[in-house]
This record gives sequence, C-alpha cells and structure tokens, in this order.
Amino acid sequence: MDTWIVRDRGDGLRGSLPTGLGRAALERRQAERAITSIMSVKRVGTYSIVECQLSTGRTHQIRIHLAEVGFRLCGERLYTHKLGETLPPDESGAPRQALHSWRLEMMHPMSGERLVYESGWPEDLRGWVDGLSANL
Repeated sequence: MDTWIVRDRGDGLRGSLPTGLGRAALERRQAERAITSIMSVKRVGTYSIVECQLSTGRTHQIRIHLAEVGFRLCGERLYTHKLGETLPPDESGAPRQALHSWRLEMMHPMSGERLVYESGWPEDLRGWVDGLSANL
C-alpha cells in the first residue's frame, strides 16, 4: 500500500486520504506518505497471519493500512473499518491487538552499522493462534 496518512481522516481518526489529490491539498492536510508491503504467510481458518514490511514509519501505519484494505487486525478497537463504513464485530477472541514486531532492522545513526533485532512470538499470541488452529 502506498497512501498519504493524515491525523484526521474526517471522523477523528488517522487515515489515508483519497488518491488523486494534488500536492497542495496533501500539504494543507499535513499528509505523510506511508508505504507498507503486506504478504499473507499462513491461513488459520477464516483468519490470516500476515507479514508487513514498512518502507516508512508513520504512527499506526500497519493498523490503518490493514483496516483500509478490509483486513482488520484481530483485537483492534480503533482502526477497524474504512471511513463511512460501519464497525464490524471482532469475533477473533484475540487477547489484545494481534500485532508483533518479530524483526527490526536499522542503520545506527552514528556508526552506520546495520543493526538487526529479532523476537519470537509472545506466549499470549502463540496460545491464541494455537487455539484458533485447534478449533478448525
């Protein structure tokens, strides 16, 4: 996804502006470009485990982009639907937002060294996904 995110999309929430707006309109709304690559990793019943790779780092970027393409993050209470649509129920039973950063890469600002950090799934999310799989 490649969108322009603003602090208020029209209902008090952050969100993407409609495509095709001119540069002046984007600047007036203080829009920031947000780029997310989304890839399906595994299906678990009616749910999907996805991997998101960020090219930019905007506030709530993953949550916003997933909701805007119709794939609400399980356990998400704020960014749940597109502007103008109704709030869909979350029947996932997720213990919290089912969002986990398993890998973080960056260049150290002083040394220029490439830093890589990895973290396995937290127990609460692993248990929840295992429970979804067991109920298939």
